[in-house]
Amino acid sequence: MTLDHAPTPPATAAPGSPAAADRLAALGGTLFTVCVLAGNGLTETVVGSDDSPAGTAADLAAQGASTAVRVGLGLELVGLLLAGGFAAAVAARGLGRAATRTAATVAAVAGGCLVAVKLASAAPYLAALSARDTLPDEVLHALVGTNEAAFVVTWLPAAVLVGATALVLHGTGVGGRLLRATGLVVAGAGLAAALVGSIDPSSAFPVPFLLGLVWIAVAGVRLARR
Repeated sequence: MTLDHAPTPPATAAPGSPAAADRLAALGGTLFTVCVLAGNGLTETVVGSDDSPAGTAADLAAQGASTAVRVGLGLELVGLLLAGGFAAAVAARGLGRAATRTAATVAAVAGGCLVAVKLASAAPYLAALSARDTLPDEVLHALVGTNEAAFVVTWLPAAVLVGATALVLHGTGVGGRLLRATGLVVAGAGLAAALVGSIDPSSAFPVPFLLGLVWIAVAGVRLARR
């Protein structure tokens, strides 16, 4: 005699636990940092020390013929997409709890602003690169200067993203106290650097922004593991 057994229902994630897609998106924060740093490193390999309009035109001529620069720009664009995924993962993790709902919303908005400003800032540089043989040196210099100033502006949403993510980690119990506290400190320093740099780009201090990138990389790993 045989007994009929009811089919075993498929395993489902526990309520409130992150889905696999959210874990992958969170890991995008780590890949975002890698892509941005690697891409910027490649593009900066073809930059001279002459900051005059003639020097800028010479740099653009060299960059236009460089494969490394093209690869670097591609990596930075991919990194921006990954940054958007990371911000979405942070928002998804925090929106489920009332205590972290505001921080999660701020993280999503900051991530969107970061991507939007960075994409917009690429337009003047790409225009200068494509028209390097036809535009006057002074115009090329102004377009590249616009791109560099916009880079400083991106420090503001990046700092807000770091701070909001640190609050989401605190409210959801992800990461240790050191990671959360460090995130808040780095966010505060990033905000100060962004405000000072926006007023006077010549005195811009990028270290807080770079520390924020490293922090996002670590936070991405921790979010992906929990």
